[in-house]
Amino acid sequence: MNTHVSFNTHAFVKRLESAGMDVAQAEALADALGEIVFETTATKSDLRELELRLTGNHKDLELQLAGNLKDLELKIAGDLKNLEVKITGDLKDLELKIAGDLKDQELKITGDLKDQEVKLSGALKDLELRLMSRLGAVVAGSTALTIAILGALITLKG
Repeated sequence: MNTHVSFNTHAFVKRLESAGMDVAQAEALADALGEIVFETTATKSDLRELELRLTGNHKDLELQLAGNLKDLELKIAGDLKNLEVKITGDLKDLELKIAGDLKDQELKITGDLKDQEVKLSGALKDLELRLMSRLGAVVAGSTALTIAILGALITLKG
């Protein structure tokens, strides 16, 4: 990762010596610490390389998300179209059922009206027959009365 990290091992060794550490130990510690710093410290070049990789990853993710979004939009559009087709079919089925139910009700009402017409017609016939019968009785009674009155008049004149 790191190619140009500066770590002043000489100054580090001098500090350790002035603190009372043995020169060999200070140099060994400075070498080990130098390797650690060299291996773990990122340089500007390392950071630029990481930035380029992250930018590339970011662009890849954007493209992938755009593709996923387009797929999702297409799926939603298809689902909406399927739903529209189903709802349209359901509405047509409902319209047909309602039209059939209305026709059934119309036929039932028409039949009921015909039944009522037949009953009323029968009742009117019965009423007419009864009226004719009574009228016949009245006519017969008045004919008999007329004959009786004529007979009485003839007897009185005679």
